[in-house]
Amino acid sequence: MKKNKARNKPGTVGVENKQGKLRLRLPTSVATGATRYISTRLDATPENTRLAQRRALEIQDDIERGTFDSTLQRYQFPIKTLQRIDAADIRSLWDEYCKVKQKHLAQTTYRLHYRSRLLNHIEKLPTHKLTDANKIKHHITSTLDPAPARFVLMHLDACCKWAVDAELITSNPFQSAASKIKVPNTHRTIDPFTAEERDAILLAYKTHPKWGHYYAFVQFLFMTGCRLGEACALDWADTAPELSSIRFQHSYNKRLKLVKDTKTHKARVFPCNAPLRVFLADLHVISGGRGRVFNTKSGAAINSEQITRLCGWEDIVGGLVDKGVISRYRTPYSTRHTFVSLAIKNGLTVSQVAALVGNTPEIILKHYASNVVEEVPVF
Repeated sequence: MKKNKARNKPGTVGVENKQGKLRLRLPTSVATGATRYISTRLDATPENTRLAQRRALEIQDDIERGTFDSTLQRYQFPIKTLQRIDAADIRSLWDEYCKVKQKHLAQTTYRLHYRSRLLNHIEKLPTHKLTDANKIKHHITSTLDPAPARFVLMHLDACCKWAVDAELITSNPFQSAASKIKVPNTHRTIDPFTAEERDAILLAYKTHPKWGHYYAFVQFLFMTGCRLGEACALDWADTAPELSSIRFQHSYNKRLKLVKDTKTHKARVFPCNAPLRVFLADLHVISGGRGRVFNTKSGAAINSEQITRLCGWEDIVGGLVDKGVISRYRTPYSTRHTFVSLAIKNGLTVSQVAALVGNTPEIILKHYASNVVEEVPVF
């Protein structure tokens, strides 16, 4: 009897039908004996054959690039995702989808959103079967507010679209589900401090017995309008000779203990004016000019997600509100709003401000420039 297997060129990865089940055959250049075969546990159907062929091509690519995994662990077929296609579940598909997305995402985005926030929502679903997609959609829309519900459904749609393209499933049950959810316009309110309020905050920090250590950090936020994570990650190596400029190229997330690139994935140079150069020069002397520019009292990195509490922002700003010095409480991110608004008010163009803070002119026009109106002109 002829063996039921496809003909392949010598040295290539093949797909074989072994007693009704598919297996992969590795070339003798990378494996011998029993280790030449990888069981897929898949029935020999046309759909499963295409799936096995894709895995064979992945292995072949690894062999040719010199990245072949001799343990074969990378090429094993997860049991959950290798049931019949009509029994595939979203939890298993999500794991496979994440493996693909990880190569193209910042580590913080991947870990915080894909492997934490979104995965938590998926694990809480009443069912993971794609055949119960209507039940899944109902659960999401009835237990989550419109914005997070749309966020989750949008990613389930993207996951299943990828699975369809990869021929893991035949249709996408979440297609267009997110677009049917109406989300109120809840853009982050642009609420800058006035110059007088800014100065009052800085004075309160400078003279506070407990929070005075963070005076320089908060002053830097107001002076540059940088993102909180960018200030937390700033290193003296990011400053130019004679402190003529700063290169913002990193952001720090303490929860994940990651230094990554900026939100826009682009470094930008911030020219230092005279007050900023003097400010940095004083810090340079105090710190020795090595390592991070800003630290906690204990010398650790500042956590951008906990500035409100750990750096005394809530106490300082809340206290000034109670005294009537500041009109209302605002978050630390308003330091950025304040810089942008005051820069535009003092004559910088939208394009110039956008370049300084790492936004597009369109964002500045939409969220900042339109707010800087103190008096309506007479027409």
